[in-house]
Amino acid sequence: MGADVSTSLKALLADTIAGFDPSAPLWRQLNSIQLVEFVTKLESHFKIQVHAVEFDEENFRTLESLTAFVERKLSGGSRPN
Repeated sequence: MGADVSTSLKALLADTIAGFDPSAPLWRQLNSIQLVEFVTKLESHFKIQVHAVEFDEENFRTLESLTAFVERKLSGGSRPN
């Protein structure tokens, strides 16, 4: 599942951020409007809900951490154990 989630996230991020760099921290690439736009796309695409407390640097730091977060959400969780 990881490769599919990561590929989908890259496409959603590239659609939201002009010049998206998958190796750079996401927080430095998203402004507040883009973040809202991206999360709306994320929730719609993956059929998940992102709660306000989940908007943190741990989940949105990198493409890898975002992929792990979405995979946890898809499996029914939100935080690592």
